[in-house]
Amino acid sequence: MNPDKSTMETITVPELVKKVNQFAGALFGNLLENNSGENLVFSPYSVFTLLMLAADASAGKTHTEITQTVLNRLRFDPSLSALRDIQDQLMKETAFSSANAVIVRADKKDTVNPDYPDHLREIFNGELFAGENSVQTVNEWACRNSNGMIRNLADDSMKESLVCLLNACTFLSGWEKKYKDISVQYSDFHNGDGSVGRIAMLNSYERTYIENKFFIGFAKPYAGDAFSYIVLLPKNGMQFTKEALESIDYSCCLCGRTNTIAKVMMPEFQVSSDYDLIDICKKLGIRTIFTPQADFSPMTSDWLMAEAVRHKAHIKVDRAGTEAAAVAAMHMRVGGIPTRFPEEKEVIVDRPFIYAIVHHGTGLPVFAGMVNCLESVKLRKEQEKPMTKETAIKLARECAENNGPILGIKEYDDIFVITFVKGWDTIIVNKSTGKAVWEQDLPEEEAIRIARRPFTPHYKP
Repeated sequence: MNPDKSTMETITVPELVKKVNQFAGALFGNLLENNSGENLVFSPYSVFTLLMLAADASAGKTHTEITQTVLNRLRFDPSLSALRDIQDQLMKETAFSSANAVIVRADKKDTVNPDYPDHLREIFNGELFAGENSVQTVNEWACRNSNGMIRNLADDSMKESLVCLLNACTFLSGWEKKYKDISVQYSDFHNGDGSVGRIAMLNSYERTYIENKFFIGFAKPYAGDAFSYIVLLPKNGMQFTKEALESIDYSCCLCGRTNTIAKVMMPEFQVSSDYDLIDICKKLGIRTIFTPQADFSPMTSDWLMAEAVRHKAHIKVDRAGTEAAAVAAMHMRVGGIPTRFPEEKEVIVDRPFIYAIVHHGTGLPVFAGMVNCLESVKLRKEQEKPMTKETAIKLARECAENNGPILGIKEYDDIFVITFVKGWDTIIVNKSTGKAVWEQDLPEEEAIRIARRPFTPHYKP
């Protein structure tokens, strides 16, 4: 349905993912510039797919501007084939789902080119359908295809829209290694505005430590080992530069599996964002689509122009795992849409950071964003009380997975040292942080020293 008919050239998935990463960096930099100091979440995959939908449905200068922006010098038809391969790989993963659609106002259904619905289904696995109330139809579709996380995508300002191009995607997964209660502690997060929030921090050891010119960070695998959660902190201070954001290659972040282990303390959080992308599209070079000169003739006989490009996203990261959803929409109107390692690095995520969810098979970032500020959480009353001997014993049993009788307990000002009969397991519990350290294969003095550190993750050699 587009003017690029290269049948001989082949573009591989890694080549297209490289372009998606470059587009994600440019989009990220502009979102940061327009939303300075705010928490951000967006889906590079969703926005990229929406623009590929628009490119496929357009011709002439409209098509050229979109493809030059998202693909640079890659040809469109081979890129579309590679995108189908990416979609096929992603849809095999139970943690991820995606949907594409074109919604036409009912009185304009006859203007759609007869071949377009079959083409949409074949190329994008998408559906075309008509609705009497376009705002209601779009909102119902977005809610249904985001597991209820994205609502009110369209409002009354879009009730005159004739056509809407849509992509939605969702992610839902637990961690590969589950957190226990003893792995959670409350600590300070130093916000970008200088304030401090007291929040829940998750402690763990991760096998992928990341370090480059701009960032330090880590990758943490989800259950099934098909996706990883990536966190990047600015190497010096708390500021992210546009150059640093545009340099990120998320697929390369997954290549950092070395002999360096990351000792991680990361926050629980949730973020929701809502973006109008028209100005960013224009800044990146997509302009004709918003003028009466726009050409969507491959899709419809009507003269249409885009009047809104909307992107809403939501993410929640906690001790259970991650849930995320995003919808990108283009509305159109009439124009003229652990094991011991040799080296250990500590990554304490207590200041603004970048995060992403990246697919292992392709290196594609399906979600990305930034956390600048986190509000203090309200502690439960039981968390405010001094730790009792009974609570320490409960934590020790959970850490050692030992329900046998206790041989002895030593109590100090700041720690409990608890030894079990079975296996002579000894657990050191920090009274103030609630962290537990297993003495197995460690001298008692060394285990106590580790337990007394300000940052003391659940350590089980």
